[in-house]
Amino acid sequence: MQAVSSRKTTPVQYLIFGASLMLLAAMFVYLASRLDVNDSRLAYDWKIFWHSMENGHMRWDLKMFNPPWVVLFLLPLGFLPLSAGWGLLIFFTFTVLVFSVPPQYGHKRHLAGIVLLCTSFSTLRLLMEGNLEAIAVAAILALVYAYQNRLLLPFVLAALLCTVKPQIVFLFVPVVALYTVQTQERRFTVTASAAIAVIVVLSVVWAGKPWLEAMDEQQFTYGMSLRETGERIGIPLLWIVPVQAVVILVTLFIAYRGNRDFSREKLGLLISGSLLASPFSNGHSMLVLLALGILPLALARPRYGVPLFILFEIPYLMLLAGITGSTNSYWTLVLIVCWPIFGALVCRDEYRSARPETDPAGA
Repeated sequence: MQAVSSRKTTPVQYLIFGASLMLLAAMFVYLASRLDVNDSRLAYDWKIFWHSMENGHMRWDLKMFNPPWVVLFLLPLGFLPLSAGWGLLIFFTFTVLVFSVPPQYGHKRHLAGIVLLCTSFSTLRLLMEGNLEAIAVAAILALVYAYQNRLLLPFVLAALLCTVKPQIVFLFVPVVALYTVQTQERRFTVTASAAIAVIVVLSVVWAGKPWLEAMDEQQFTYGMSLRETGERIGIPLLWIVPVQAVVILVTLFIAYRGNRDFSREKLGLLISGSLLASPFSNGHSMLVLLALGILPLALARPRYGVPLFILFEIPYLMLLAGITGSTNSYWTLVLIVCWPIFGALVCRDEYRSARPETDPAGA
């Protein structure tokens, strides 16, 4: 067994690390400013976000669908030049992905995981189009950490920010709420709930009406959820809704029956179930499942995770083969494969580990 180093990080080391991050951020901003973003297909989604928040003036009619309580945190980016904001988003995405890779499986696997994640198809697609899934990755990890360590302010902020894309977390959020009520002190739960409620209510008073109107006016005719893919291939909605309900109920039941921790397998279950059963989800969000569920599974349990990771890279081969067009139906199939695997792993790990505690006589 290797000896664990007792050396503590010094303030000077923190200062060097912070300065290095600032230098990297400046480099990304500079490189992004050298590109002609306005007249190219690069940063397509970021242009929508930026024009919707330009100079701090919200324009919900420009296809800005993120909840108002999240937009409050994004508004300062509207004061930056378009290219600078995109450069910072690229830097933030890479930083989050690097820190999202679990290090406990050895140095070599950790480094390989960082390289594979940062060069994956899902990552490069997100970087080119400039979407916000990295915020969801960071917020979900921060929320889990704050929940485990009873950190009130990080818990509140992360709970708000993880809903930057509600379709990713609509099953994760109620499970966090249930676990918090069951495991945390009453004061923590009440204070966190009140703070979240106040911010949500104030933001809805500020911009709830234009946000809901923008959502109502948008006709989603694309996506990878069961509903969107089913309707696209001609399956009646009457058949799709029961399947969505089954996915939701089974996912929540597995989470309810398990322990009150958040393993990466459980995150994979909750995220894949959310993306399948939500009314709308798009291929950008597969990066969240890849970073929080698939890649950690490949590092910890290669026989399960590596084949799933390969499925995420198949679109690379499609591009090389000259196959163009939407990959939403393909991502639906990938979700259909991932969801039961994560569910089975959570059941096997958590139900078995809980059995000696619930049935001492059987020990």
